[in-house]
Amino acid sequence: NYNCPFCYADKLTKELDISDRLNIIDILYDNGIKFINFTGGEPLLVNHFDHMVIHAKNRGIFTDICSNGSLITPSFIDAVKDHLDQISFPIDGSTDEIQQQVRGQKNHLYFFKRAVDLISRTKIKLKINTLVCNTNKDDLNNIFQILCSIPRLKRWKLIRYYPVNRYDKRYELSLLQFRKIINKILRLKSRFEIVPKYQADGYQSSFIIIN
Repeated sequence: NYNCPFCYADKLTKELDISDRLNIIDILYDNGIKFINFTGGEPLLVNHFDHMVIHAKNRGIFTDICSNGSLITPSFIDAVKDHLDQISFPIDGSTDEIQQQVRGQKNHLYFFKRAVDLISRTKIKLKINTLVCNTNKDDLNNIFQILCSIPRLKRWKLIRYYPVNRYDKRYELSLLQFRKIINKILRLKSRFEIVPKYQADGYQSSFIIIN
């Protein structure tokens, strides 16, 4: 629902129904899977998505969601708060202007702050992801200051822009540039873990996508 210019996900013409999705979770569990990351695109676009999270947790699977936060509501959090282990949201700019340049969506910071506030009232672990690219490389210190105001943040993951299926020269950032940026960020004192993702080697073969 954001149409991020760098997203690897394609729009679907047909989706599985909820019974098929729950069956897939059972198959994964029966084959030893102990961790599921529900991502997209935007996973909350899926009908009855809360049922999937609850079902997975009831099977003993560690449940993790990667969402842009725009569809996070009090009713959704109420439904999954005892079944969701952790969740991550993106922030790629300290201002709406920079954020929109990176992710192509207006008002993301509003959705981000609302979602973070809802999660802060639960025991769900919170992670934040930032796509580091040429557009926002000089804004990371400002993003860091925003994150320091989030009391229950566990981890900040900094991901170097890497094109998968799509490429946009505006985002390009060399590995050397990224390393210099990360070295400066790692000198900052924080109570949350800072995790850089330098390379995308094996990225496309490290997980399976089930629609």
